[in-house]
Amino acid sequence: MSKPGIVAVLAVVSITLIASACKPAASTTVGTTSTTTASTVSATTTTTPARSTTVAATTTSVAPSTTIAPTTTSAAPSPTSAPAIDARAIFAANCAPCHGINRQGVSGLGPALTPASLGAKTDAQIKDTIAKGKAGTAMQGFEGRLTAGQIEALARYVKTVAP
Repeated sequence: MSKPGIVAVLAVVSITLIASACKPAASTTVGTTSTTTASTVSATTTTTPARSTTVAATTTSVAPSTTIAPTTTSAAPSPTSAPAIDARAIFAANCAPCHGINRQGVSGLGPALTPASLGAKTDAQIKDTIAKGKAGTAMQGFEGRLTAGQIEALARYVKTVAP
C-alpha cells in the first residue's frame, strides 16, 4: 500500500474512533436548562498517480440533552438564628491594645489571655470581667459597647482557642 493509501486508512480509523467516542448519550431531564452539542466529520478523498482511493463519508451527530435544575447551596438564616460572631475580630479591635495581638499580654497594661493563663477561671468569671471590667486595673468594662453574645463569644475564644 502506498503512503497516501496508508494516510487514507489512518484517516478512516481516526474518524471511526472519533465517531465511536461521540455516540449519543441517554437524555436526562432534571430541570429547565438545556445543552446541545453537535459534531460532524466530513469525507476524505486521496488520489495517487497509480490509483484513486475514496474513503466513504462518515457523519456523526451528537445531540445529548442534559438539563440541570438550579441548586441552592446556602440556606437563608432563620429568624431565630443569630449571625456568626467573629470573636477574633472583636478581640483585635477591643482587647489587643492592652493584651497583645497574640494574647500574650502587654507589660504594664494587661495580662495574657490564653487558655493556659485562664485555666482556673470559670466562664462566668471571664464574662463578668469582660462586661464589668476589673477594679484597680486599666481594664474597663465592655457592657453597653459589646452585646451579650459578643461578650460570650469573646470569653469562649480567650478560654478555649490557642493563640
